[in-house]
Amino acid sequence: AYSCLLPECDDPIQVQGQCCPVCPDSENCMDTETGEMYELNESWSPSPCTKCTCVNNGNGKEMECLAYSCLLPKCDDPIQVQGQCCPVCPDSENCMDTETGEMYELNESWSPSPCTKCSCVNNGNGKEMECLAYSCLLPECDDPIQVQGQCCPVCPNSENCMDTETGEMYELNESWSPSPCTKCTCVNNGNGKEMECLAYSCEAPKCDDPIQVQGQCCPVCKKKEDEEEECIGHLIRCAADPCDSAK
Repeated sequence: AYSCLLPECDDPIQVQGQCCPVCPDSENCMDTETGEMYELNESWSPSPCTKCTCVNNGNGKEMECLAYSCLLPKCDDPIQVQGQCCPVCPDSENCMDTETGEMYELNESWSPSPCTKCSCVNNGNGKEMECLAYSCLLPECDDPIQVQGQCCPVCPNSENCMDTETGEMYELNESWSPSPCTKCTCVNNGNGKEMECLAYSCEAPKCDDPIQVQGQCCPVCKKKEDEEEECIGHLIRCAADPCDSAK
């Protein structure tokens, strides 16, 4: 049974279908365990085996949580790595899908369902699966349809794709970058138009003090004093920011 913390307003309301009272017109979700507030579509992990997201369920904003269950890894001496949900085989180079038991290589991605994309990542403590659950904005038509194999409902005969995070519309074959480490494209998968995204992973730079450059995905090593500070005539490549080669 859940217990609720009082929301920080003078006139909390009880929304049908939700457990805890919320503030009227609140744009945030309150974690019912901690009282922490999260923005719409923001995700967090209360524990290694639980991932929650602030969603709009049609009646208002609320937290929606997914609890992972683990299959035993295929070895005689599995270990529990701090910060990971499921036990793994020692020195394993792969990730195990906690739902199916399938093994995936480092940086490999897969979609357990149309609304979920998972990747095998190295979080610093070892290899583990990291999943992103998409939430959908309602399309701008009166008769949206659900296309098999797609996550979000679409307007009939739509020639565009809708970004599930922002609601922005993109034409077929158009690409965009929601973040420096993600590139999405509007594709026709045979069942209709949908956004297909690729998340880049980074190798650790070979230096002790890498820096993150604004607008770039991966951290880079600082320039040495004797290296060129500027790109002259767009003919060379700088240490931190690649210049366009001359045409």
